[in-house]
Amino acid sequence: KKKMYEMLADFKPVHVVELPNCQTEDGIQLYKKELLRFKKVLEDKFETTITDEAVLHQIKLRNGINKALRRLQYVMANDPAPVNGLDVINTEGLEDRINAVTDKIEKEYKEGKNIGKKPRILVTGSPSGGAALKVIRAIEDNGGVVVCFENCTGMKPLAMVDEENPDVYDAL
Repeated sequence: KKKMYEMLADFKPVHVVELPNCQTEDGIQLYKKELLRFKKVLEDKFETTITDEAVLHQIKLRNGINKALRRLQYVMANDPAPVNGLDVINTEGLEDRINAVTDKIEKEYKEGKNIGKKPRILVTGSPSGGAALKVIRAIEDNGGVVVCFENCTGMKPLAMVDEENPDVYDAL
């Protein structure tokens, strides 16, 4: 990928954020430095100032959406599953819409609506979009049900960011 970004830089502005091993304190500090370096690049490029307040506002917005998405993912813990996996992954919208969908699924499930007993599958890995949809369709067309997505667009990115941390870059 690094070579591709170097080649792309011949045509478009490119900034690569190094992703260190964040399992160590040194890695966490390096990642924070990378975020601050990227912030400076954005401020210079767009001639603006990115305030800590603006970052905190975005953290809170994203946490709300992530909380709603996690709630939607966990409704699939019901067995039998209430809906097909494609019904979950194709849900688009913001926090209120996601919660409304989850409310509807939970209500209908309590009323006895579900898709019946099927083999339960967790999809993991990095594909998202078209490639992942082919896998999900193949699973569900053959009698299974995808009950959890643990790829780039699944549960991992839904971790909450510490809104109370006074240093928003430490929180990130």
